[in-house]
Amino acid sequence: MFTITLFFIVIIFAWILFTQLTKRGRKFIFAGKVLKTYPSAESNLKGQVYKIQVHAVQTETGRKVGLALQGSRFGEHDMIPLLVSSNEAEKLIKDMQAALTFQEEQDSE
Repeated sequence: MFTITLFFIVIIFAWILFTQLTKRGRKFIFAGKVLKTYPSAESNLKGQVYKIQVHAVQTETGRKVGLALQGSRFGEHDMIPLLVSSNEAEKLIKDMQAALTFQEEQDSE
């Protein structure tokens, strides 16, 4: 029983390393070929490191933007993949730009 449990733990650990460290592994996560990976933005908050990594992804339905939201702290690592269309990516960029230039005197939504 112990050998079977250990075997599954090793397989799961290998799968996590494969999907996190290789472009081929990210192909499984994003359901398409990762064409390019851009440098990530990083934030340290209360002992946790958060990263947002952007990928250019080619899927069967066309070019998309892959976002990998990664959070890690001692002994733990989480990754949430998001795949958005070019229209959604442009909307996200506009919203982020609006948040950067927001003035409190303006109308609030």
